[in-house]
Amino acid sequence: MKILFISHCALRTGAPVLLLNIGKLLKETGKYEIMVLLRSGGELETDFSALGETYIWSTYHPLYKKRNILQRIVYRIYLKKIEEIKRNKLLTQLRKSDIIINNTITNGELLEVVTSGYKGKVISY
Repeated sequence: MKILFISHCALRTGAPVLLLNIGKLLKETGKYEIMVLLRSGGELETDFSALGETYIWSTYHPLYKKRNILQRIVYRIYLKKIEEIKRNKLLTQLRKSDIIINNTITNGELLEVVTSGYKGKVISY
């Protein structure tokens, strides 16, 4: 059975720590294939990665600021298309999960994107 965990971040705060602990308990059983989707990163990224494939939804491109205005526009259009392709591939993979466990209501918009066309069960707490 495939389980997707969605966390709003990977910081050492209540909701991410609880989700991580649930993931560890389920992984110990050896019955589940786990994937993790983080809306943003943090110091627990490595811990989440130990559960299974881990993806960070938000992306940051530091080279963007080092370009002139025309280069920025072209770069932004290019990145937008590349990111769209990458995210669509990621969404296809994430939607193969049997269950999604979502750790907070602040993931509402992200959860809506991930579950569009999704036929499995969603647990939010």
